[in-house]
Amino acid sequence: FIYKSFRGNKSEDWGLQVAEYMRKNLGAKKFLAFTPYLSALRYAKKIGFTQIAIITKSIKKNGELLDQYVLELGDPM
Repeated sequence: FIYKSFRGNKSEDWGLQVAEYMRKNLGAKKFLAFTPYLSALRYAKKIGFTQIAIITKSIKKNGELLDQYVLELGDPM
């Protein structure tokens, strides 16, 4: 998640910094992300995530069932 005040200009840099911090300090190898939003999908792809699946009608917002995009970033297991 990128705080609203950091979205837009250079937000890709923030996303990459978070992933790098997790790798260096916590030993993270792979990151998974779930989102129903196309804007978040595009953002995740900009920083290197790959879409691996779509979970259809899996989250409800404002009474509507939405699909979720499943993405991954990192080393293969």
